[in-house]
Amino acid sequence: MMTTKKKTEKEEESKNGKYLFFGVLIAVLIYFWWLVLYSHGVKAVH
Repeated sequence: MMTTKKKTEKEEESKNGKYLFFGVLIAVLIYFWWLVLYSHGVKAVH
């Protein structure tokens, strides 16, 4: 019972890590995209 619980915890950890990695990656991409868009918008306005 204990080993099974440990195994599922490890699997859950790797799954969460994968989601966390992709989440950060997407957040960084969106941030840079917004930064470029915003800077270009400011340059166009001024």
